[in-house]
Amino acid sequence: PMAFAVIHAISVETSVEIAHSVVDEMGRYHLIVPNGTYYAKIEKKNEDGTYSLVHTSDSLKVEHGVLNRVFNI
Repeated sequence: PMAFAVIHAISVETSVEIAHSVVDEMGRYHLIVPNGTYYAKIEKKNEDGTYSLVHTSDSLKVEHGVLNRVFNI
């Protein structure tokens, strides 16, 4: 797991970030978002405390208000 990474949920329709969450030490996160289509951007935490983009997902359809997919990076 990529502890303390940040996951951003971005609306495909508007390109606006709707929510973000910090991943815990076990790689778990939870994002509550309105139903719709999003893509996720994942940033890892660097040793110096900064963040670097490591992954941008394909579009993800959310139907029950929760984005909690597993991303293999």
